[in-house]
Amino acid sequence: MFSGWGGYAFALIELFKASGEASFKRAAEDCLQKLADQSSAIGSGRGWVEPMPFSDITGFTGDREIYDASVGAAGAGMVYLFALESDVYPQGLALAQAVGDRLVEVGEPMQVGTQWRLMNDMPFPFTAPNFAHGGAGVAYFLARLYQHTENSQHLEAAISGAQHIQDIAFDSGDGQLVCHQKEGKHADEHFYLGQCHGPAGTSRLFYLLHQITDDTHWLDFSHSLMKGLEATGAPEERSFGLWNNVSQCCCDAGIGDYALFMYRATGESSYLSMACRVASELKRRARIDGDGYCWPQAEHRARPDFIETQTGYMQGAAGIGSFFFHLASVLANKPSKIVFADMPFNL
Repeated sequence: MFSGWGGYAFALIELFKASGEASFKRAAEDCLQKLADQSSAIGSGRGWVEPMPFSDITGFTGDREIYDASVGAAGAGMVYLFALESDVYPQGLALAQAVGDRLVEVGEPMQVGTQWRLMNDMPFPFTAPNFAHGGAGVAYFLARLYQHTENSQHLEAAISGAQHIQDIAFDSGDGQLVCHQKEGKHADEHFYLGQCHGPAGTSRLFYLLHQITDDTHWLDFSHSLMKGLEATGAPEERSFGLWNNVSQCCCDAGIGDYALFMYRATGESSYLSMACRVASELKRRARIDGDGYCWPQAEHRARPDFIETQTGYMQGAAGIGSFFFHLASVLANKPSKIVFADMPFNL
């Protein structure tokens, strides 16, 4: 969704929307077709089989069918829905439906609800229930797909995924948190807090289900996850899941941006307060580099000593700068922020 053909398509569609230049639309359509050409008919739908991600970290190699929202089928499906809503590549709806059918097929029934793994035939223990690489992201895509298909099977699978996440959540102050991964003896105390594996990602599934069903208990749980984050002392206190990273994907900037979206959507002042606290923490952690700021950080929690000064959106200064601009525009009562394909807000 954020890289490869899907990421290129998103950027080109935004350029087309801003400029009206037909060449950007044609280029986006080309990217979306190339992404479709890389898919395969699998089971009752379509999916993507490719070299498994994170081999440089895990040491495991080989081709796998990838399911998740970040680097797999659910994320690709979100891009096709985004393109459809932007009047680009209407044939993508049929592909998104096929992706959804396959994801419903590979969901794993649990004692309560359904879970999805990052990929098929997992070669190492890593069942991530949250957004970027787990069940929350897959369920989110299926709920978004339901908004276009009104296929009850897609909504039922999304709700089942949400019910499983609720079932495994742990209390955190007045709220709740969901573990980074289900395996291991520390599952009840290892919580990531950012977009990829934390409340800033997983909360959006429950907000979306509230939008679709008008059932307030989904909205209550969405708020509960953010309350659970705040109960850890974040962003000032750096817990296990808020390491020396400050970017959109994993930590501070992603938390702050999501808090701003929730403030704009609900009007609850606690979210604006959280965003302002994030901004203060980011300013405190900034380093002077020439005429500007930079943020040396560790992208992966498992490699805390591998420090880079990154410049990208999901990891680095571009995403941090985008958060600061979003906050400044909200405080000026002129909110401005591009809404990515994995966000449930129509603001």
